[in-house]
Amino acid sequence: QLQYALYFGLNGLAIMLANYALKKSTNFMDLQHIKIISLFFTLVTLIGGYIFVSVYADSVVLFLLLMCSAMFFMAIGSNALSSSALNKVTHSFGSAISVLNFMNFLCAGIANFIMTQLRYEHLNLGLFIQQFVLMLIVTLLLLINHFVGPSVGKENISLEMHMA
Repeated sequence: QLQYALYFGLNGLAIMLANYALKKSTNFMDLQHIKIISLFFTLVTLIGGYIFVSVYADSVVLFLLLMCSAMFFMAIGSNALSSSALNKVTHSFGSAISVLNFMNFLCAGIANFIMTQLRYEHLNLGLFIQQFVLMLIVTLLLLINHFVGPSVGKENISLEMHMA
């Protein structure tokens, strides 16, 4: 019970620190770079965490530090992604927030499904795998947006200009 309480308490602290770090980093870095850096460090932390926890499975302190580090970088990336998505909204802002919240709950549902379907020797390893799968999904969505998104937007803009 104490480990569980520490895990959630430290995750909350990591999220608060991430919000502060994101606020300060936007003074000297654009959101695109912040998203890439946070995604990279999240993936590295999750892979490293899985490796270290599989070797030192009984180390609660190591698990807490690695998972909270991953949560720190995930929170930075999540907030940067949300901010850049909402910056592109010109109307129906409430609908955009609803879609964003829906996506958050969808990811949580996918994470819960992963955890209930797979069996692990140690739950700690499962948590790293769960987060890693979700980050791979986010990476795939970012790559799709990067390569497909701009061309779709340009077609819409050229169509609107042609009709005007």
